[in-house]
Amino acid sequence: MSGTETLWQELICRLEGVQAAQVVFTENGMPCEIHVLAGPEKSSKSLVRDIQSALTAQFGVQVDHRIISVAQLSEGLAPRGDFRLAHTGLEIKSAGGRVSASVTLARGCDTYTGHGESANTPFARRRCVSEAALAAVNRAAGETCFELASVDAVTLAGQGIVVAQVYSLRDGQRLLGSAFLNEDPDNAAVHSVLSAVNRRLSVLPRTAG
Repeated sequence: MSGTETLWQELICRLEGVQAAQVVFTENGMPCEIHVLAGPEKSSKSLVRDIQSALTAQFGVQVDHRIISVAQLSEGLAPRGDFRLAHTGLEIKSAGGRVSASVTLARGCDTYTGHGESANTPFARRRCVSEAALAAVNRAAGETCFELASVDAVTLAGQGIVVAQVYSLRDGQRLLGSAFLNEDPDNAAVHSVLSAVNRRLSVLPRTAG
């Protein structure tokens, strides 16, 4: 997936009512398909106008409404705002060329901790932290709903970004999340995982964990 696709999807997912988005470009770099999963709060026509306005304002690109498709969730599957998880703790230990990570996430007064271990190399450490974060997410969900596909560090416009791809095991979808590296790549890995799964997690049927 290109950096442009990532930036477009991140922008669309920040719009009110949008739960997930996928953007497809032609070989010439032109957008040809935009697929959006949204809640029932707004009409599909209103969402399409919001997407067009956001892309024009952010990237200076006017998108034809005909390439935008919107799938809306029914009222019974509307997102539960209280189910989004927040990153509240990260512990890293390293010894003998190995690293272990413990990630703690919170929802309200409830906390969930996941663990990971790997070799202490930059790539392996990033994956270790991401897998620990995803283990905590699955604990919150009450079952294994997600698996890590990949986590990479990329540079866009001179800015370091961590990009996580996560499989949603319930529907076979691949989810994408990103976070700026800044000066803390470990926390960026956690935030990229949460960016990928939080919207999807909020619409999953709740299972007691």
